[in-house]
Amino acid sequence: MFKRRVSFILAVLTIMSVVGFFTAASAAATLTVDGISIKATVRTKSGESLFPIRLICEALGSKGYKYSYKSGKATITAPDDVYKVTKGSKTYYYDNGGDNIRLSVAPALYSSMLYVPESFMTDMMGFSYSKDSAGNHVLKTAGSTAPAATAPSTVPGTVPGTTPAGTLGNIYLNEKQLTGTAYTNSAGYLMVPLQPLVQAHSGQMNTTGTTSVIMVNGAYFYIDSSQTMFNYNGQSYTMPTKPELSNGILYVPIAVIEKVFSATYTFVGGVLKLSSSAGIAAAEYAIRLNGQLLSVKGYSNLAGKYMLPIKTIGEALGWTVTSNSAGVVSCTKSSTNGLVTITFTPGSTVYSVNYGSKTYAASEVRNNDVFVPVEFLSGEMDLKSAELLNNEITITTTGAVAGGIPITVNQGSGIKQSTGLYAKPSENGYTVLIPINTMVAYFGYKDYQISSNSIVLEKAAGAAATQANIRMTLDSNAYFLEGSTNSARSGWLQSQGKPEMSGITLYVPMDMLATATGCTYTGSSSGVEITPPATT
Repeated sequence: MFKRRVSFILAVLTIMSVVGFFTAASAAATLTVDGISIKATVRTKSGESLFPIRLICEALGSKGYKYSYKSGKATITAPDDVYKVTKGSKTYYYDNGGDNIRLSVAPALYSSMLYVPESFMTDMMGFSYSKDSAGNHVLKTAGSTAPAATAPSTVPGTVPGTTPAGTLGNIYLNEKQLTGTAYTNSAGYLMVPLQPLVQAHSGQMNTTGTTSVIMVNGAYFYIDSSQTMFNYNGQSYTMPTKPELSNGILYVPIAVIEKVFSATYTFVGGVLKLSSSAGIAAAEYAIRLNGQLLSVKGYSNLAGKYMLPIKTIGEALGWTVTSNSAGVVSCTKSSTNGLVTITFTPGSTVYSVNYGSKTYAASEVRNNDVFVPVEFLSGEMDLKSAELLNNEITITTTGAVAGGIPITVNQGSGIKQSTGLYAKPSENGYTVLIPINTMVAYFGYKDYQISSNSIVLEKAAGAAATQANIRMTLDSNAYFLEGSTNSARSGWLQSQGKPEMSGITLYVPMDMLATATGCTYTGSSSGVEITPPATT
């Protein structure tokens, strides 16, 4: 389940005016949650079923689900997390509002009741969803049954009998001793306490009854101690033996640790030594490049960065990508200003660009391929857009962004350069939103920093002293300026638009950038022309 991250529907009258997007479910169709009948109609929007979340939480109250709603915003408390959603907004918050993800369908009101899409129920809250032979809608919590979306794979286990039953062993992870001990059960399978491993990877584990929900670095998995099946990243796996509860501690077969934590182990002389170079394996996503599905995949790493294969994407953008015997990657491309050369070493955050240097998240090696963050591709290699849609990273490298406003930069002396990039109109139409991932250099800023829904744009070396650093919050008009010698560019101000995350692209209001930098712009729905700020 991917956990890991804004247009507003005005009210019931607006919803009724776009009735073509909503279709009532068949009158005969019913909705059940863990076998409990819900007396409400399931709606559909943009091909997704929508469910009445308040009624669902009330039906599951005995399992720890709660619901509250005020002024278009709902808080959903589940055994594993607290979620926050807003009517009409595609941004969904989890981790008690500390992190967010953007889905393709927003919650909507119908008959004064808030409905949420199936992607929220399944991808974020961990429910399984299906329809029976009569077309009835069936939702089940993660622990109520083994997920049926995919056929289970068998996780190999330790061969029974190779270690005497009851043998105990201290546990070491990467040479550091953990609390608790491992043991072999009556069938000879090596069993490991799960909680210490989760804690060692800075994760969270919540247990209700026989069901445990575990999250580490945005990836989730579910284990029911009464079953031999567990769910990890949306795939069901069969364990060689059931988990066991002892003195309130959940023990799982070593095969689960191998799978989920990508760990290797030895168990010799009463000592279990585990080796793991990462926490939970990063969530993978298919890549769709200009409408074409690629054979390679991208992923979200443990720091939450979306990583793409440099060779495949770089070559699609017209670059020549090579590496030498030392592993240094070189990307070259001819331009009107001559040959552009970018070099970097996997694992380093420094990328050399025509003998200067830029800092982005570190590149990574995976399956003998080098992966780089989306921000690097956007900032240095002219990637136009990257969106996380339907569990795919959808990349655009050519042509206009649908509904986009082309951006032109006025370089002075009558020279106007088309950037090949596209802004989008703000929700209220008073300003345009700029894809800052790809345009930080135009405005004299470093690569932006984002934590939860707070964003910082820090000016780069060479920016004018009058230019200000910007602190902003997603979905808020308020922003804070600091670090400028111009007193008018300091303190809290209000923008005509709100920053938005569209998939994995950050859009920032143009009027905010103009105020902070001193740049000017003109434009309409047919195009926007920007005159960059002066530099020192």
